Amino acid sequence: MEVQVIEKIQGRIDRTTGLKINTRLRVAAYARVSTDSEDQLNSFESQVK
Repeated sequence: MEVQVIEKIQGRIDRTTGLKINTRLRVAAYARVSTDSEDQLNSFESQVK
């Protein structure tokens, strides 16, 4: 039995074309507070962490 080693590709791969994506991944953080109550203020701090 012969073993074939598949080398890791650095970066991301487009699942539809199988080609390497060279652009940077854009990300964003989102946090929301609905009221000024004490619980909501603690919730905001937790979301930021």
